[in-house]
Amino acid sequence: MASWRSLYVFYDAGIATLAQSYLEAYGIPVFLRQEGVARAIGLYFGPLAHTTLLVPEDRWEEAVDLMVQFLRGYDEPIGEWARD
Repeated sequence: MASWRSLYVFYDAGIATLAQSYLEAYGIPVFLRQEGVARAIGLYFGPLAHTTLLVPEDRWEEAVDLMVQFLRGYDEPIGEWARD
């Protein structure tokens, strides 16, 4: 079983889903983790509704390179790098 590592924390669940699709297109499995309270009250963007993108530990460095490319498409901050 693969060990998962946090990669990026998004402030918008929709953009997190786009990033998930982007990485999966390159063959990297992705798991999105969103705070249960945020989902329960319908928050989908903003710091309180953050969504963490996780990737397998053995694919983390490759995922970092791809995430840098993905983030180049945004002028404003859409999240922050995860701190493990």
